[in-house]
Amino acid sequence: MFWIHGGDLTSGTSSTFDGTSFAANQDVVVVTINYRVNGIADFKVSLSGHAFGFSNAPNLPLESRNVGFLDQRMALAWVQQNIAAFGGDPRKVTIFGESSGASSVDRLLTTMGDGHPPPFRAAILQSGQATVSAFPNDRGPESWRTLVSALNCTSAASADAAASEREEFECVQKADALTIRGIINSAGVDFGPVNDNVTQRATPFAGARHAAKVPLLVGSNGQEGMNLGPTFGITDFSAVTGPVLDQFLILLTGGAEMAAQIRPLVDEIQSTYPWFNLFQAGAQLYTEVVYQCPRL
Repeated sequence: MFWIHGGDLTSGTSSTFDGTSFAANQDVVVVTINYRVNGIADFKVSLSGHAFGFSNAPNLPLESRNVGFLDQRMALAWVQQNIAAFGGDPRKVTIFGESSGASSVDRLLTTMGDGHPPPFRAAILQSGQATVSAFPNDRGPESWRTLVSALNCTSAASADAAASEREEFECVQKADALTIRGIINSAGVDFGPVNDNVTQRATPFAGARHAAKVPLLVGSNGQEGMNLGPTFGITDFSAVTGPVLDQFLILLTGGAEMAAQIRPLVDEIQSTYPWFNLFQAGAQLYTEVVYQCPRL
């Protein structure tokens, strides 16, 4: 059982998940891994190497920018080579994860189905997916420039652009991890995986026919959206008013136009579940759109 932790690709660590009881009582070998993340908020994984799991640094080849996902693949390769020494069978690896860990599992499914057999025989997705909507490469390059500038790593203008980009990258690598975290939090920069067609496809749903042909178990919690309240500063769900909900939907959808289109659905949810307050209805909409419908 190969576990990939969640944390929105910004935080988390394998040590949070103790597989001792699982391994002792279920006759399985449990492997929990670390992989490089973005280091936002209260991250618990030290930043090293390329500074981030998904830095969007322009000097890196496109196929080498999603180093967090490449870490996961390297860990899978290690399991194939070494798990027999721990009593495991490399032919019977099940990959499973929760939240962004589940979306990571989905990416492995949709990118490792061509050519050689995948390094796993089954997969479990818990409250996450990446087939219907993958993380777009939109704000990453801008965020990288913001970080470089804030760290005073901007290279002097040069005719050799590649050399300047490499110099800036090396400067960021040398920066203190806590300093980087502070800049990310204060500047509100947003790093996401790029569509490299190696670890993430631009159109994963269209390419699903190329996905790994393995057994799947997919599930999610009934009220996933409720945990977004504290994220958006909402502590009293019953006090949420229409304007607050509208702002909540804008943040969720990325724009006022889309938020306005889905706003009537909140009213429909409330008519179906009259005991729901506004926030509960909005959170349920988020649950259905992001988790429940895609898993079907």
